[in-house]
Amino acid sequence: MSFSKWFKGLRGRLLKTALIPLAGFALMFYIASRGFTMIYGLMDSAESDVLPNLTTQNEMRQSRNKFGYNIWAAVDEAKDMQLHNFYITQAKDAMAEFSENYDKYTKTSDTPEETALHDKFKPDIQDIQKQMAQIYALAETQDPQKWEQAKDLLRKEFRITNLKVAEFNTGVIKIYQQVAASDEQQAAFIKSTGLKLMIGVILLASIAVFAFMVFLGNRLSNYLNGLVQQIAESGGKVKGTIAHLNHAGSSLVTTSTEAAASLEETVASLEELSSMVKLNSQHAREAAALSVTSRQSAENGEREIKLLVKSMHEIHDSSRKIEEIINVIDDIAFQTNLLALNAAVEAARAGDQGKGFAVVAEAVRSLAQRSAAAAKDITNLIKDSVEHVQEGTRIADRSGSALTSIVTSVKKVSELNNEISVASTEQATGIEQISQAMNQLDQATQANAASAEEIAATTSDLKALSEGNQKVTLSLKEVITGDKEQNANNDDAPEKSKVITFPDRNHKLGSVQGF
Repeated sequence: MSFSKWFKGLRGRLLKTALIPLAGFALMFYIASRGFTMIYGLMDSAESDVLPNLTTQNEMRQSRNKFGYNIWAAVDEAKDMQLHNFYITQAKDAMAEFSENYDKYTKTSDTPEETALHDKFKPDIQDIQKQMAQIYALAETQDPQKWEQAKDLLRKEFRITNLKVAEFNTGVIKIYQQVAASDEQQAAFIKSTGLKLMIGVILLASIAVFAFMVFLGNRLSNYLNGLVQQIAESGGKVKGTIAHLNHAGSSLVTTSTEAAASLEETVASLEELSSMVKLNSQHAREAAALSVTSRQSAENGEREIKLLVKSMHEIHDSSRKIEEIINVIDDIAFQTNLLALNAAVEAARAGDQGKGFAVVAEAVRSLAQRSAAAAKDITNLIKDSVEHVQEGTRIADRSGSALTSIVTSVKKVSELNNEISVASTEQATGIEQISQAMNQLDQATQANAASAEEIAATTSDLKALSEGNQKVTLSLKEVITGDKEQNANNDDAPEKSKVITFPDRNHKLGSVQGF
């Protein structure tokens, strides 16, 4: 809270009212301090000037009398040297005291009247100092004639000069007595004036405080009266608002109960849907596992078909090599047959000598013909086998291509099944989260229903408090104005209204605007 806010509103006016006697006390303190300062100044002046000067004048008078007495006693007691010396010493001390006190006096401040008086008697003071020194010098000797001279000086010159110096002492004392009397009169005047001023300040402060308190009490009474009226009006509006709030709370309780029932049904449906999704997710995982197995089997079949195709190609290559070998054998048989024919022709030419060779040639020819026939048969079989192998190779190639397509399709199906399984798992997780959220929402709705019931109970309590507030407002008005009024507001009137209204924020009390 800033310091300037302390002096605003009612608190500021009360503080200002409290400042009036404080200002009076401050003024009284200033007046008293000024008076005490002046009195202390007079006291300091008396202590530093009046009293020291009065003391020195008395001391000067006493020291002269002491000197004269001791000199006369010393001369009279001349026969007893011990007493003589004692009185001489006392006279010497008295002479020194006179000079010392006179020096003190000359160092103090003088009034104009005192300065004139001192200038008048200053030669006499100097003369008496010389006379005292002369008398002392005569008295301290052991010569009776000088003692008589000392007595003559005491009776004549010293006595006359002493009377003049005594007149100076008396004049100075009278001057400082007048100064002291003047200071006393001035102190009495200061005291009387300060007392009168303080009494005047007290009266003025009391009158100002009384007038301001009367003014403030009147304004405060008007302010509180207007405030009580506004509080009464606000209390009626608050009472109507609380009635509508109570009705709204009851409606909220009903709506919350219905919403809770609907949420319970929704939660049950979500639980069933979650069970179905979990089952579908489980089936999708099983299908994904079967797809993986089928994929592995298809990949194994593809590898076996590839091995079969490779083997068929190797058999085809081997058949070709066999066919080439058979062709070589066929050529050999054909050459052998030709050689046999040539041998038979040569044997026929040889006659009887070549019969044995002709028989052998015939046998070789026959063998060559059989070999050629067998090679031809084998060639035919090999060609048929090669044709079958080629057909099998083509079928194996087509089967490999088909299996490759099947493996690719199975891979895609497996991947799709995996994706479906993952999606089903995520869907089951999402539905489970939704189910948990719906459960939490169900709990929140039930809590809202309980809160709505508490609000309804609270509005009933607020209604009772509003009625109590109206009673307190009437009591406060009775305390402020002294008028006892009955509650003219109809308690059922606010409940008939269906519109809740609130006071305007810019509304101001007419009786408070000038406060």
